Amino acid sequence: MDIGIQFEFLLKPRISKPSDQRFGEWPPAPDRVFQALVSAGAETGQDFFILSCLESAPAIQAAPGKTWAAPDRYVPENFRRGKQYHVGALRHSPIIIPENPIVTYVWRNIAEDAVKQVKGIVEQVTYIGRAKSIVRGTVVPADSVNIDYEPDKQGDCYIRTPYPGRLDDLEAAFQAGRRSLPAPETKYRKVSEKVVLTEWGDLIALRPNRTLDIHETSKWTDLMRKAVLSIGGDELPGLIHGHKCHRHLAWAAIPDVGHSHAKGHILGLGCWLPKEITEKERLMVVDLMTQVTNVKGIKMEFDHQRLKGLQTRTWSAKSRFWTTVTPAALDRWPKKDSPENIIREHISQRGLPAPVNVICSSYSPVTGAAIAHFKKYACRRGSRYICHVQIEWKNPVEGPLLIGAERYFGGGLCRPQFKRRSI
Repeated sequence: MDIGIQFEFLLKPRISKPSDQRFGEWPPAPDRVFQALVSAGAETGQDFFILSCLESAPAIQAAPGKTWAAPDRYVPENFRRGKQYHVGALRHSPIIIPENPIVTYVWRNIAEDAVKQVKGIVEQVTYIGRAKSIVRGTVVPADSVNIDYEPDKQGDCYIRTPYPGRLDDLEAAFQAGRRSLPAPETKYRKVSEKVVLTEWGDLIALRPNRTLDIHETSKWTDLMRKAVLSIGGDELPGLIHGHKCHRHLAWAAIPDVGHSHAKGHILGLGCWLPKEITEKERLMVVDLMTQVTNVKGIKMEFDHQRLKGLQTRTWSAKSRFWTTVTPAALDRWPKKDSPENIIREHISQRGLPAPVNVICSSYSPVTGAAIAHFKKYACRRGSRYICHVQIEWKNPVEGPLLIGAERYFGGGLCRPQFKRRSI
């Protein structure tokens, strides 16, 4: 059965984001709630191991909340006492002002005989996050909850959730006298938002051991494809080689762009997976990519530093404004029609809504982007008209977004923009 675990904040929540302690976390992450339940169960002498039934990502009901950057505060620490007694540890205490102080988590497929024990633990929870965030917990019928956030592999909200074995990890950390490691994030989508999705999903990329020129994108993506095909042999499906298959990989060269120090070189080579891909197919692609150790003499390895530019979320955030960072190749020369109209037609053919505005030019407003000139940027097929494109939609579009005739070889890679530029 499903179980609704509800908490009412009796005071304004003071819960910091783990990634930036200055700002508040709202809604409170399910993993944070899970740890509060484990703590309450242990402190009241209950069989808290029953909470292993909650080691999954729940749906969440939570009204919007406002938070601002908390000021810097320095807390004196006894072991630092000296002449400068008041110079201590930096602390932040952000305040969240929710429209509704009640948050509800719906865990599904819970054994009926476990609900009563879970309810007893929930009612013993007195705070979540900090002791200042006082709550009152209760269990409510799951069918009475209007869900706002739902776990979704295509979502763009990243929330920490408990996972199978989380309770054992917390217990082991406690027995060892150390803090537990943060739980991994799960993708969520906001149920109420009307968002248009593209056909692309996750990015799988390898890092070269030296810088590569972004203007040679089509060359390096073609070499990456050949490297994967040489490993897989003749038995690879159309998903990989692309022949006679409408649903196949798009080979990617991810550039260093979008920040003040962007150099524009290629950060990683890899591929974009179609959204409609099975877990078996995903594992096959990852296995093939793992075996690629060099491309044309360039040593390749997985990104162990987790560079922002090589994270799928960097290229898939929801936005109304999108801009190319590698030039888009038109499928025909703009003789009797404008580049803007050709792009509009192309976007409609890709199953996306008609844009509000389209601007084509030789340069992109994104720092580090390639120059759209045939003498600088080489297409896989040389006789193509190329340009940079800025697109505005009425409703947000969730990427990744690839446009143009050479989108399967790194061309027309778009980056979401969150401030209106020249459109």
